[in-house]
Amino acid sequence: SLIFARQMFVVGELLQYLPPEDRITPIVGMLQGVVEKGGEARRVALAVQGALQLLAADTARSAEAKAELVGQLLAKAQQPEARKLLISALGDYPSGKARDLAAGLVDDPQCGAEAQAALQRIRNASMQPPGLTASHNAGELKNATDKNPGSRWTTGTGMAPGQWLELDLHAS
Repeated sequence: SLIFARQMFVVGELLQYLPPEDRITPIVGMLQGVVEKGGEARRVALAVQGALQLLAADTARSAEAKAELVGQLLAKAQQPEARKLLISALGDYPSGKARDLAAGLVDDPQCGAEAQAALQRIRNASMQPPGLTASHNAGELKNATDKNPGSRWTTGTGMAPGQWLELDLHAS
C-alpha cells in the first residue's frame, strides 16, 4: 500500500498539468500507446484495465463516446486477453456504437463469447425503464413515468434556478 500511495502522490502531481476540462483523454491516449506497442501480455492487460477504469469514472463523457474510445483501443489490441477485456466493457456503455462493435465480433473465434455477452447486456439496457434523477424531491420521481395522468413529479418547492429532472433513455 505504500507503493500505491507513492504512485498516487506522483500521479496527483502530474494531473495538475493536464487540461482541467478533460484530464482523462490524455491518460487514455498514453495507455492506448502501451496497447498499440504490445509486448508483455500482463503489461497490456494492465493498460487496458487502467483505461477502462478511467472511462468508468468519467461522468462527462456519453456512453457512445466511451464506446468509441473502447473501439479505438480494441483496434490496437492484439493480445486475446486484452481484446476480451475491451469487448466485455462494451456492455457497460449501451449505445449504437457499442452494439455495432460487439455485433461485429460475435463470430470471432477468440472472443465471440465475450461479444455475445456484451451484446446481450446492451440489449437488456435498452429494455430497461428510463432512469430518473432530479435536483429536488427524488422520492416522487416514480410519478413522472407511472402512466397515471392524475399523478406528476414536482420539486415540492416553488420554481427556482437550478431545479432539474433528468431522464436517461439508455441510448441505443
